Amino acid sequence: MTTIASDIRAVFPAVDFLHIAQFASTDKARYYLNGVHIAPAPDGAHLVATDGHRMGVLRLLAIGGYCAPNPVGATPEHIILSNTNKAFLAAIKDTRRETHWIVIRAETVEVRMVMGEWVPAPAEVIDSGLVTQTFPASALLVDGTFPEWRRVIPNLDGLMFGSRATHVVSPHDDAPEGRPVTYSGVDLASFKGMARAGEETATFDWVGSGPILVATQDSRFLGVVMPRRGLSPAEMAARRAAVLD
Repeated sequence: MTTIASDIRAVFPAVDFLHIAQFASTDKARYYLNGVHIAPAPDGAHLVATDGHRMGVLRLLAIGGYCAPNPVGATPEHIILSNTNKAFLAAIKDTRRETHWIVIRAETVEVRMVMGEWVPAPAEVIDSGLVTQTFPASALLVDGTFPEWRRVIPNLDGLMFGSRATHVVSPHDDAPEGRPVTYSGVDLASFKGMARAGEETATFDWVGSGPILVATQDSRFLGVVMPRRGLSPAEMAARRAAVLD
């Protein structure tokens, strides 16, 4: 079996990239959010995307994804793979996207196709995957720094969501009395697409402050919605007065 060469920065299924890319921002001014961040993990990789209001995190174990670890003591490299390149999106959506893998090298980004029904490990993709298209890394990798996404999520050990729920709410439940909450313009129903067909869509966990955690039947996935406290009548009056002044 082929080992993963030092020039390979990340290897992961194209379908997982598409799975998470829907959470990326389309605001060109926030260019560093216009794609999926690939982060190293002790046992695989994390795929992360956010538009600043909602975030999706997918944890890939070693058999399902690879991201080269950052050198000890070095400034972490931020791999952000753009989801705006039409030719690249066409290459990974063509035919059966479940068979496509993305390989990020130092200078290029490859789209590889693995034939058959078996699910390969990242090293096996390098060994036997057929390269269908190659793109310059400069055309697909965003030159920017991704936000510190780990600050708003729980420990990633074990299942992404598991039994951590303390208060499960419907996406349409009113906020608890005394804590008016808006969801920063996010429709929580947008997470319905993360569940498998025919199954309950999602559960929502909120303890009255901080982010809302969203879980689906995919134990690799964790969604986050950034709530913010609604303004009190006094705060609203103060803002209105400031505008009138």
